[in-house]
Amino acid sequence: MEAETTAIQQWYEDYQADADQVQAAQTLGITQIIADMVAANNEVHRLIVLRENTQGQQQNTTVSLKDARTATDKAYKWMILCLNSYKVVDQDPDRFTAVTSNLIAQQEYYLGLVKDRQRTNKRVQVKSEEIGNHTYAVSTGWTWAKLAQENAKAFALDPEPSAPGEEPVVVPQRIVSVDKKAAQYGTLAVALNGVLVKPTDEVDVNKTYQLVVYTPE
Repeated sequence: MEAETTAIQQWYEDYQADADQVQAAQTLGITQIIADMVAANNEVHRLIVLRENTQGQQQNTTVSLKDARTATDKAYKWMILCLNSYKVVDQDPDRFTAVTSNLIAQQEYYLGLVKDRQRTNKRVQVKSEEIGNHTYAVSTGWTWAKLAQENAKAFALDPEPSAPGEEPVVVPQRIVSVDKKAAQYGTLAVALNGVLVKPTDEVDVNKTYQLVVYTPE
């Protein structure tokens, strides 16, 4: 919501600074619709700040925040509906091309923001009776080696790759816990349904992994 609110604010600043867009909105009769959308969006911003600063009334604030977002989205959709209607019935089919092209570009930008956050907001769960259950943020296409690299305080590759000149490592690499609590249990490695994962395995956020006692071969 915070990212969407900021994006709408930035769009409105660009809109106000462009005399052609302001004039087009007046011609279309959607100036008030835009004003209503911005007012609702400002309310979303106010509630976001209130939620961050308020502890005891967080639940009520969250409900109001969702209502304000709904109002913003409704006003935006109404503006687009009006714009599309005028574009269809206007005698000059290109009169509002610049405005619609700008809005389409903005929509694609917002959609990209949402998709980026959907990719980065996924979390995978790793259960452990020894050190407790934890979840970790995952992006699309991450392997367990990548997750271990991004969460160095939680996981590491075991064993470490051989340095030049040393004997080659023959024990398969595994993803092991480096949590301080894990030390008393020996080595705890990430597994799925009892089978140890490989560093090259892709992380599946739809599955629940476990930490199991692992004895290097």
